[in-house]
Amino acid sequence: MKRITKRMLTAAVAVFLGASMAKASPLTIYDQPNLGGTGTPVTGTYTIYSGSGIPGGLDNSISSFQLDQGYSLIVADQTDGLNPSKVYVASEAPITVNNLPAELDNAISFIRIVPWQNAVKKGHAGSYDTDPTVNTGWYYNWGNGVARGQDPNFFRGQYVPQAWGHNASLDSKMPDYWAMDQVTHLLSFNEPDDCTGQSGQYFGMCEIPNAVTYHTRLQKAGLRLGSPAGREQAANNDSSWTSQFIFQCDAAGVRVDFTVLHWYDWGGNPAGTPNENPQNVLNRFKKYLSKAYHRHKRPLWITEFNANVNRVTSVQDGFLQLALPYLEGLGYVERYSYYQPNSGTGDFYTTGGQLTSTGQIYKDQVSTVAYTQKILPAGLTSVDVGSPTAAGEVIHANGNFTVCG
Repeated sequence: MKRITKRMLTAAVAVFLGASMAKASPLTIYDQPNLGGTGTPVTGTYTIYSGSGIPGGLDNSISSFQLDQGYSLIVADQTDGLNPSKVYVASEAPITVNNLPAELDNAISFIRIVPWQNAVKKGHAGSYDTDPTVNTGWYYNWGNGVARGQDPNFFRGQYVPQAWGHNASLDSKMPDYWAMDQVTHLLSFNEPDDCTGQSGQYFGMCEIPNAVTYHTRLQKAGLRLGSPAGREQAANNDSSWTSQFIFQCDAAGVRVDFTVLHWYDWGGNPAGTPNENPQNVLNRFKKYLSKAYHRHKRPLWITEFNANVNRVTSVQDGFLQLALPYLEGLGYVERYSYYQPNSGTGDFYTTGGQLTSTGQIYKDQVSTVAYTQKILPAGLTSVDVGSPTAAGEVIHANGNFTVCG
């Protein structure tokens, strides 16, 4: 009998694992409901499968699928990724879809699998590559640079590209988004509701139908997609810009996966209240977030916010000390990024590049995981009591329950 050495056993295990890994695929698609029929593996990540290129000849023939944990999946009716489209994220557990939505059942002609890279809620607006860290998990810089989207080191946190304006929605830009292999999300346009500034001043962007047309193209990137970031009050009521944008997207079947907001308490007369009670600032902030979520029932990203450039540092600091724990505990706030007023009050850094009191408060805030699947703990269910005009919702994230009704 030949003696089996440790080296031989290790090699055998390696061969076994290698064979297992070679067979593994993040996605298995089926031509019948309830994972019926022959399962066809889809192995390539970042690859776009469309039309006749969908494995197993299942173009317009997928009725169910299973997605492994650690991946997001973007599927669409059209071969270029246009609407109707949908994103599935298996962040904590595999996802089994036994019956696709009617608009996608036997209609999928676009598949893109992206390895899921989660982050904590707390981020920052701007690069700050040479400044002291404030312990953020993600950042954006109003741009869409490919090199940042390919950076695996996450020196300042995970990079989130932003289209910003019309040009970044053109077909010629799509290969850049596809090449960003460390990116899972894409932000749409920046303050397009401003007809004289930001992205709204170009190509008629401030007109909502035009913005919807340009945003529609961004679905081709095959990423989880946020709404344009309107100015403060853009999501305040049904007739405001962001609200009308989302209503029109919903009517056209255009994908908007999360609502993006800016907020600076302009409604709180900041010029006349430089020493405002931070609690009053927070109360107005909370009211705005609640309105924005309950109107559209999408996760919120607050990509710019502070207590206002006209307020003194003590108010900025007091507001952050109240707002940060609130944002961390609110289930429907997915991500947030403080925006420095760059006025000498409420900034993260001194002119010498040292952390200020504001920067220290932001740095010290412990942040929790941004995205969690809507899975209640075992034994718990969510039901409405009575007959409400709109269904309620319970969001469980990081041990917190947010009850919405």
